[in-house]
Amino acid sequence: MIQEYLSIIGTQIHQHNNGNILAVLKDVIINTDTGKIEAIWVKPLTVHLSNAVIRTSDIIEWKKRIYIKGDTAISDPEDIIRISEILARNILVIDSRVENQQGDYLGDVYSFDFDSESMMLRFIYTEKKALGLISHQKGLFSYKNIIEIKESVIIVDDKTLVKDEVTEAGVIEDSPASAVT
Repeated sequence: MIQEYLSIIGTQIHQHNNGNILAVLKDVIINTDTGKIEAIWVKPLTVHLSNAVIRTSDIIEWKKRIYIKGDTAISDPEDIIRISEILARNILVIDSRVENQQGDYLGDVYSFDFDSESMMLRFIYTEKKALGLISHQKGLFSYKNIIEIKESVIIVDDKTLVKDEVTEAGVIEDSPASAVT
């Protein structure tokens, strides 16, 4: 199932066997080397942790709600070595500047989508703002077109955009008037 970042914030996390609510999703942790969502930041309701994560490998099902085995899957991020390493890089996707290989500004990431079965990024959504306030141009870039994700910028190959991928994602209609940035 395809999930869009802006729509998953606040998703309830339930215990699989009895349906009890255990936490609420706050954010995601992305391994920027692979494009895989490795964990989710949560606000636990049953465990006393201020910073808590759930590894995506502990998610049993992700539909409208997220289901995990139990509150033992809720951990301190420092207790999970791979998550600690990803967090230490301090590289975020949301609000990152997006440029092509020539250094041309293409916008800032305001959202992304991913497959909740594979936990892999699919597309990043960008927008350019006039005077920093009003969005005047939106863009969509496939994860396949991302060359590198750095601390302050995402470099994309904007010359190989494939209209079929964008149409498949349901972002644009398949018509002659459709255009992709």
